[in-house]
Amino acid sequence: MTCTDFRTTFTSPAPPFGLNPEQGALLLIGSCFTDEVGERLRASGYPCSVNPCGVQYNPASIASLLRAALSGELAEELFFEHEGRWRCWLVPTRFSAPLHQEAKELCSKALGELREALQGAEALIVTLGTAWVYTHVAPGFEGVVSNCHKVPAPRFSRSRLSVEQIAAEWRDLLRELREFNPALKVIFTVSPIRHFKDGARENTLSKATLALAIDSLMDEEAVDYFPAYELLMDDLRDYRFYAPDMLHPSPVAVDYIWQHFRDRYFSATLRDDLTARARTLRRAAHRPIIH
Repeated sequence: MTCTDFRTTFTSPAPPFGLNPEQGALLLIGSCFTDEVGERLRASGYPCSVNPCGVQYNPASIASLLRAALSGELAEELFFEHEGRWRCWLVPTRFSAPLHQEAKELCSKALGELREALQGAEALIVTLGTAWVYTHVAPGFEGVVSNCHKVPAPRFSRSRLSVEQIAAEWRDLLRELREFNPALKVIFTVSPIRHFKDGARENTLSKATLALAIDSLMDEEAVDYFPAYELLMDDLRDYRFYAPDMLHPSPVAVDYIWQHFRDRYFSATLRDDLTARARTLRRAAHRPIIH
């Protein structure tokens, strides 16, 4: 690097596999950064399912949700009533309802979509946001929750998962996923979104924990790591590439990371096809102004 470069770049090892829509759709699950990437996949016409059970942040909740999809059911203890609505500890509030049965049907439908997507997916892309978890410790249900649903804080204990805890759970889960869908590929990534509500140092420790846990899983078959976190922190590394909250990446930054994802996993021919398809979809969606 010379003094005129004014940036650092890096290269990653070649991926162990590529992606092709002819082999199946993609299933994306994880933090809200997942939605950003999924939006760009959809805009290019690539078949994908994005967070069918809502946004997820920590590896324990994502693992629990995937296991529920594999079994095809949600345990009754996961449902509870709070402030006049029935909710589920594994999904966000948008799956709540005034009646118990209605909430169960909403959640079961979403879980069915997740199971179906998992069954037909070429690859599962998992974006981990934080290693910090909230464990419900009050009677009725004891376990890590995906969403606290504004339930009073004394009912939870807060802790940071260890590298060993995450790696052990996901190593077992990867084998279960492979039994369910033998052709499934898995791509892990760490969300570049900062979780400053946890604290600056705590966020750093959390992201490092996720990175180390994922690294310990790289010896598993058909598993890869995509460096979304490093692309924002080490390559772009400038507040110009952040949204006004200075925590989320800007659309320009997400586009940059998306381009790297395309270059890493898609062939040149597929990239050209997707670019042409995106233009066609934009034209089809355009509504001319009639005076």
